[in-house]
Amino acid sequence: MKIKNLAVIICLLLMSTLSACSSDYSESIEINWGISLPKGYEELFSVDSGASFHGDGDRYHVFSYKEELKQSEIEKFSSEKNPYVEDEVEKILNSLQVSNEQKPDFSKEYYWYRKNGDNDSRNKLYLIYFNEDNILHVIEQFY
Repeated sequence: MKIKNLAVIICLLLMSTLSACSSDYSESIEINWGISLPKGYEELFSVDSGASFHGDGDRYHVFSYKEELKQSEIEKFSSEKNPYVEDEVEKILNSLQVSNEQKPDFSKEYYWYRKNGDNDSRNKLYLIYFNEDNILHVIEQFY
């Protein structure tokens, strides 16, 4: 009887751990940055610098939306090209060895948003949205 109970407990722990690992990426963005990504995306590409004891490193995700994002969903974004943001994003993506095909195409018009971390201002989030393609690039850098 004790072995059955132990087996049930182990199975429940494994199931809860697996469900936590497979959670929606937008939940991570909400927890880390206090930003809700618009729903209804499909993940096209994802890469990160790997697990770290301190949780530092870089992450990059590319999401596709079926429809253009509403103005209310990108109201905090800037529509003016920003060479500084482009350079910073390029540096992070180069460190992750992202191919040119997976990088944002800054020759197109885009909207961008940048946020520094609340607890550590060195942490950065970049959101780059191309409404022509309905593609959102999410770039995170943690120290």
